[in-house]
Formats: sequence, structure tokens, C-alpha cells
Amino acid sequence: MKATMMYGVDDLILFVKTVEIGSFANTAKVLKVAPQAVSRRIRNMEKRFGVTLINATTREFKLTEVGEKLYAILQNSLETVDNMLRDTEEFIKDKHEPQGTIRVVLPIALSFHLISPYLPQFSIKYPKIDLHIKYLNSAIDLISDGYDMAILNYIPPQQNLKIKNVFNVKGKLYCSKIYADKYGVPTTPTELTRHRVIGGINIDGNVIPHYQMTNTKTGEITIIKAAKHLLINNTLHSLPLLKSNEVICPGFENINLDLEQEDIIAVLPDYYFIEMKFYLVFHPHARDLKVKLFSDFLEQCLRKR
Repeated sequence: MKATMMYGVDDLILFVKTVEIGSFANTAKVLKVAPQAVSRRIRNMEKRFGVTLINATTREFKLTEVGEKLYAILQNSLETVDNMLRDTEEFIKDKHEPQGTIRVVLPIALSFHLISPYLPQFSIKYPKIDLHIKYLNSAIDLISDGYDMAILNYIPPQQNLKIKNVFNVKGKLYCSKIYADKYGVPTTPTELTRHRVIGGINIDGNVIPHYQMTNTKTGEITIIKAAKHLLINNTLHSLPLLKSNEVICPGFENINLDLEQEDIIAVLPDYYFIEMKFYLVFHPHARDLKVKLFSDFLEQCLRKR
């Protein structure tokens, strides 16, 4: 008789969490375990099912067709349980309309075009929900700082937070057409050293020492030392810098929508210098209906791009 290979519910939950975070390494950071432990459990589950669920390399994390179907089933099941719990809480509290205060942290540049223009619509639809939004580009602690939820571009150290990868974006370099006419446009990453390229400052306040230029077609990586004469920590100001017609400046496609103008061009369009992941992060006690409604709203905003 053929032995039946068993798997635990915790393996299925780990699979869902790994998919939502979008990487074995970052899932391991959240769970405070070795990355090999996460990938080993997923691979063991794949062996039990006899299929591949996730194709992952150092540069890519992608679900297979079977993995997408399994994730959809599990996500719907977990969401059904969450909704049942919230409905029960709302029934017990006898709240017929969602109400209360939500304290939220949003990233400055990401929110400017993709979220902030739609916030009034949410407030009109749910007049008894008060939104307290703080726009920040610095590290926070949801628990000690008293926030219900946040969108962050890093994995927070607290293990008991619920985290979901909701938006990915690539950073590229731009210049104005006038700059291109005056100084020419680099055709290879190494030619950037002969141009005035704006440097960057990380969320922790440290200077970004280099640009890691990755070719989107070949995966080839070229390391270019970043300039230090002019540094910025927010690409929301890239457009006025580019309008000076004297510099090449970083920006993010699908975030810095101001750069989608006829007089602004992408420098080395087949290269990106960073791929940034954004995570929707929840306080462990923020589980009620109003938080669910606002988190769904945020994901809808980001899906528009």
C-alpha cells in the first residue's frame, strides 16, 4: 500500500505568508529563522504534493500556475475565517456602521499620486471612520508608536506583525531632453561617471555608496560609485531637479508620475538601480472591520497602477 505523505496546517500558513511577503529571505526575517528553514519547508511541501509551487532565484520570486491556484484557495479560506471573526466581533459590539480611529503611516512619494488623491472618497463612504495619517520616510515601531497599520519599504523587526507585499517598483535614472542635447546621454552604466548624477540617502540616514545597475534583459550587474556632491532622500523632488537641465536624477516608475512627461527621458532604459518592495503591515491587535476596509482600500489604490 502506498504511504500517504502528510503536511501540517502550519506549512500551508507558511506558504501563504511567504507568497504575501514575496521572498524566502524576508519571510525568514519576519519569523526570525534561517532562510534555509523557510525554503526547506516549502520544498518539502512541494515534494509531498509532487509539484513545484514557487520558482525562486536571487533575482526573481514567482508562483507557478499550481502555486497561484493553491494560494488563491488558501487565501480565500483564511480570509473567510478572518471575516467570520470580524463579523462576530461587530455583532457582539452591536456596531451597524464601521467607526473609530485608524492611525496610519504612509510613505511620502508612493502616496502622493497613488493614495492621497483618493482618501476623500474613503472618508465620504465611511463618515464615522477617522483617519489619522502620518507621511514618513523613516523607520517606525508600530507597537510602541501606536499605529494600527503602515505601508513600509522594509521588513520591520517585530515578529508578531501581519505583513503582506502589496507593491513592487523599479528605480531608474532620468534626465531632461535639454540635458541630453547639452551633455549627451550615457549608453552604458560606466559612462554615468562622466555625468552629474544625483546621489541618495537611505531611510536610516546613511549615504547610498553606489548604484547597482541591473540589465532587465540579461540580469548583468554593473556597480557604479554614486556621486556625493548632491544627495536626496525623496524622489518626489526629482522633477524640479531635472528641470534645472543640469543633472541626471533617480526616480521610480509608477510612483513618480511627474516624470512621465515629454521633456523627460529615461537614461539607460534597459537598466534599473534598485527594486523596491512595499509591505502592508498591521499591528497585531488591529483586526477589526474598519482596519480591514481601509487595508482593502489601500490595495485597490495600488492596483490602479
